[in-house]
Amino acid sequence: MVGAAPLGVLPDYFPRVQSREALEWAARNADEAKKAAGDLGVDRTFFLGNFTPRALGKDKIWFGTLLKGTETTDELNAIARPTLGFDFFETDPVTALVNYAENHARYMSWLEGLDKLLKISPAKAGGMAMDIKASPSVVTTLTARPGAVNMSLS
Repeated sequence: MVGAAPLGVLPDYFPRVQSREALEWAARNADEAKKAAGDLGVDRTFFLGNFTPRALGKDKIWFGTLLKGTETTDELNAIARPTLGFDFFETDPVTALVNYAENHARYMSWLEGLDKLLKISPAKAGGMAMDIKASPSVVTTLTARPGAVNMSLS
């Protein structure tokens, strides 16, 4: 995250990339996805993009189960499976890593494009030149550029 503290290390971490079924479920079941997102303290868009930040921490609710914060991808899938009928997170290593890399590249490309826009003409960027609240929530803020318009998007 831009401007955020470094993430802690999780032993035996496997990228938590939503499965195709999970993305389809969230798109078709807005109310259920909204409730599940609310239990995690995030909004429904958390379930609609194929990138999952580490919001599955200690004392969060995941499909009715209070998390310890140490659950593996397989354990998280086992918790969600009785409710959903499928694995929420991708378990095939090749598919998960390809999707993880594609999503990371998309976010980095978005940041690069925004950075170039701000360097070329902060005035054309308008309110984006100030504290940006972005969706997805991976990017939470960017620092204002000197001479930027003092406008907030919150």
